[in-house]
Amino acid sequence: MAKSRRNITRLIRQIVDKAWRFADRAMWGEAVNCIEQAIQLRPKAPLYWVLKGHFLRESLRCTESEAAIRRALVLDSGFDPAWSELGRLYRDAGEYLEAADCFRRSVSIRPDFNVYTLLANAELTFDPQAALASATAALSLNPDWDEAIRIRDSAKRAIAAKRKSLQKTRPSSQRNKSKKPTNGLSNRKRGRIKKTPTAEHRKSK
Repeated sequence: MAKSRRNITRLIRQIVDKAWRFADRAMWGEAVNCIEQAIQLRPKAPLYWVLKGHFLRESLRCTESEAAIRRALVLDSGFDPAWSELGRLYRDAGEYLEAADCFRRSVSIRPDFNVYTLLANAELTFDPQAALASATAALSLNPDWDEAIRIRDSAKRAIAAKRKSLQKTRPSSQRNKSKKPTNGLSNRKRGRIKKTPTAEHRKSK
């Protein structure tokens, strides 16, 4: 029995290697066919469903890709590569909020600088402040990661631009409020400063 399991493991490893060789040549259909052999041997292993989803996504078969990835999540909802792959699928479709949610789920299970970078890139489209935090998290794990540095700097520029825009759109009454003269100054300028009565005037009253 143990020998049989070892043989199956060895065979699956060979199948997966072959699938990646097809993928390296952008032969996605062949890669999918290979990985399906691995699934037949280990149908309850979420990794092979994620690989199938990845190859299907690369071949633009998005509906099938999502089905494969969700199958992996049914088998193991805490399998972080499934969440990150689902995030990539949403990102490719331009659904950045959903993509960010998936990447967030992935890094909450296992922090990874690459997935934090993917998260930051998705957040940059709708929340530069969150993107800055995610890019900083990526750089805490890999300080030399160029992509995270680029996104961090883009987030900083977007935050600064937004702040400047808000300052420009403030009502002019608010901007000039501090420049208004006080009542006393206004009275002095208008010559309406009251004179203190002299002693003589007080007696006459």
